[in-house]
Amino acid sequence: MPVTFYYTSVTGNLEIKKQQQKIDMTLTSKKIEFEKVDVAASEDAKKKMREIAGNPTALPPQLCNGDQYCGVSSVCVYCLRF
Repeated sequence: MPVTFYYTSVTGNLEIKKQQQKIDMTLTSKKIEFEKVDVAASEDAKKKMREIAGNPTALPPQLCNGDQYCGVSSVCVYCLRF
């Protein structure tokens, strides 16, 4: 099952936007198969992201592999670089 990349297409937070771009570029450059899920377009997707993260207030970007939570973006991007 591919990695799921939860992101938002609507954000006023520059840091979130940069993190999302970095994750997208890193996954693409490493040729890691992934599915992008826009939590701004689907309340159900946002609920699932928060459920998998185990945090009712989790914000995107978030990564998971199937239903296994991979962590927050900064930690995952650091690990993917190596």
